[in-house]
Amino acid sequence: MNHTSAGQDLALLSDSLSLATYTRSAESPQTITVATEQIITLCGYGPDAFIDDRELWAQRLHPDDKEATLRVFAALDRDESYTCEYRWRTASENYKWFRDTGRLVQGAQNAPDHIVCCWQLIGVAANPYLYNQDVEDATKRIHRQLIAVREPDDLKTILDFDLIRELSLLGISINSVSIELPTSDPAYFMDAHLAFKTQLVDVEHTPIARYPWVGQVWESGEAVIIRGEQLAAADIPNNFTCLVELPLPNGGSIGLGSSVSNNFDPDVIDVIQRFTNLFAIDVCQSVVERTHRQQRALITERVHRTILEMQQAEDFKIVAETISHALADLGLDIAGLSLNLIDENASTLKSYSVIAGGFKKCVDIQSGLKNYRNLLLHWRHGEVWERSPNAEALAFYRNNSDSTQPPAVIIDTPFTQGTMSIGVKDSQVGRNDSLIELMNEICTLLSLGCRRLVDFAARREANEALTQQKEEAEQANRAKSEFLANMSHEIRTPMNAVIGMTELAISNALDTTQREYLDIAKQSAESLLDILNDILDLSKIEAGRLELDPVAFPLRQTLENVTRIIDTTAQQKGLSLTFDIDPNLPEHLVGDPVRLRQVLINLLNNAVKFTERGAIIVHITSMSADENLQQLHVSVRDSGIGISPEKQRAIFEPFTQADISTTRRFGGTGLGLTISSQIVEMMGGTLQVESVEGEGSTFSFTALFGIEAGNATSPTEATSHALGGNIIDPSKPLRILIVDDNNFNQKVAKGLLEKRGHTTEVADDGLVALDRLHAENFDLVLMDLQMPNMDGIEATQHIRQKEDSTGNHLAIIGLTAHAMKGDRDRCLSAGMDGYLSKPIRSAELFAQVATVFGSVST
Repeated sequence: MNHTSAGQDLALLSDSLSLATYTRSAESPQTITVATEQIITLCGYGPDAFIDDRELWAQRLHPDDKEATLRVFAALDRDESYTCEYRWRTASENYKWFRDTGRLVQGAQNAPDHIVCCWQLIGVAANPYLYNQDVEDATKRIHRQLIAVREPDDLKTILDFDLIRELSLLGISINSVSIELPTSDPAYFMDAHLAFKTQLVDVEHTPIARYPWVGQVWESGEAVIIRGEQLAAADIPNNFTCLVELPLPNGGSIGLGSSVSNNFDPDVIDVIQRFTNLFAIDVCQSVVERTHRQQRALITERVHRTILEMQQAEDFKIVAETISHALADLGLDIAGLSLNLIDENASTLKSYSVIAGGFKKCVDIQSGLKNYRNLLLHWRHGEVWERSPNAEALAFYRNNSDSTQPPAVIIDTPFTQGTMSIGVKDSQVGRNDSLIELMNEICTLLSLGCRRLVDFAARREANEALTQQKEEAEQANRAKSEFLANMSHEIRTPMNAVIGMTELAISNALDTTQREYLDIAKQSAESLLDILNDILDLSKIEAGRLELDPVAFPLRQTLENVTRIIDTTAQQKGLSLTFDIDPNLPEHLVGDPVRLRQVLINLLNNAVKFTERGAIIVHITSMSADENLQQLHVSVRDSGIGISPEKQRAIFEPFTQADISTTRRFGGTGLGLTISSQIVEMMGGTLQVESVEGEGSTFSFTALFGIEAGNATSPTEATSHALGGNIIDPSKPLRILIVDDNNFNQKVAKGLLEKRGHTTEVADDGLVALDRLHAENFDLVLMDLQMPNMDGIEATQHIRQKEDSTGNHLAIIGLTAHAMKGDRDRCLSAGMDGYLSKPIRSAELFAQVATVFGSVST
């Protein structure tokens, strides 16, 4: 420094009340001239380390002030004077505001030589922050945020983030902030900040003795700084080296922790106090109360939802688990929870217990409620029972919990049907008001849950009653089906003999009177059989057991079989019967050919019955078709007596005919059209009638059938494959084994077959049949299904198993007097080639024989 400027330097120091002066020049960028004791005390640096160079100076500048200050230094280098204010970091890691001024000092020949700089604290012997606009702006920002607080999270954000950030920008390092509020008990305070972190229990009951400085601040109204052993004794986290507690304006206090050991000097405390003065105690308390309300609402909503989702009584344990988990989420450390359902009339107690967070057991106590007389006493009076655990309760927790810490308090809160019991670990009797308030709200919901349990019990009883009724109804249906099957068998067996023997007798040489008598007998038997079939079908319809049995079948062959059955009767009356079939229809369809034939035969029988002269014409056309479905339209037109318009609706009702007089004239049960209408509906169509009285009627229906994949295999090809390639001409004599345990049925079958020139042998049951087949060769077996010793199904299975090794195939046609659904499937599944229901008619028998052997001729 040039000696000629010394006087000027001292004058500058005197004028500015500087803490230090220094010079700047090209040769010496920065040199201390004078540093007072005050600056050394304020900044904490020794004189030698106080100022070294610009780089160190810049490192200690506040980050927000670096850019502007360095611009000033750049101006200094351009021989300009300057004045600037900035924050500079002291040895205690705090920032203080300083003003830096520099004046140009002229050297020889009036050339710039160096600049003398003065460094001074803003405001001598005063708080430097009070003169800084940044403090004012920061407090205004916090104030605006506090005014806008609406939710607990708003205040929590201000404490955890905004306040800490504002103080940091002012150079004050803070790690955490908490608010301590008074309670009704002067020995305890409430840590409001814990309440913002969704804690419930103990936030209102933190003992002041644990944190004595809180009481000191409340009593003195002045800030208290806590360091060292005091912090360690209170279990303050290690990342805090000091803490300051400052009073709030109307009660309570605020605590700020820092990791900087000497952070809180008087100037810093003064600044912090300006911020703490903004926090009103009523705002903090209202936010805490709102937090508790929200927490309780979340828990009650969670429990309520679980109760509404209950599907059975056993789900009550899920309710217990939900309450336990919800309380744990609030920070409550519970040892266990039980929902105790009390039925005093039945002397029972049912307890759903959750121990250490998981469901443990559901205990039914059927008697001995006297052991719970204290619990019952409080429950009867609707009182909360809060107590320290006795030896029995402690033993229960030790035996059922993995936790080493038993409950300190047990609380039973009553509701209409029982109590909710909670064991709390860290608590004291009389210090659980918030928890009890929440338990009361939950218990209101538990009453709803118990009412649902009653509903479940009633529903279970109703379901059990319905199940029993269903089983009884199904048993009745089974009994009805078995009765129908037995009735079918018992009636058809003698009917088979009546019709068969009559037909055999008619085929012999008879005089006119004998033939007339036998024709009458045969027609009467056929009528009786028709009545039997109608009654059985109607019974199955009423029982809901009439079902379709879809299989692939040849359409035209089915129609030809119908023609054979009806044509003889039509010819006897001199009627013309014509089938007009669309040539574009597929050869094979998938459906129930038996039921299709039943509907056609019923309509044709009616047409023949009610037509005295003229013709009957059957039209079968395609309504629509795609690759999977074929819709048929079938109409049967006659030139008979016709039906009046007012009678046309009634003919489809059971036991109804167009005119009751026709019952005597033409006979019949009036069930045929009812059954046909039901079958057509099952086939996806509707049976309709158009008629003019005296001119005739047209019955028509539509029906949906599947289309067989490929639709090219002929019946002859299929049968040829089934018989191993050996096609037998059924028009030539066949050697046939008749397997039937009924003597009349044997004679009927023998008579019909031997009339056609076939040779027959008889076996009384399946075992005898197997012996005969082992000893002799046969072309065909007529196999009855129901026989003693071995029935027809089992006998057929034995035959087919033996054929697996020989490669041969014996033709088998099943016979049954049941004629119930499933008989045909049972026959084909066992390996039979055909199926006939009794009574056996010669036309149907030989048509079935022809079909089995791949020929349509008889």
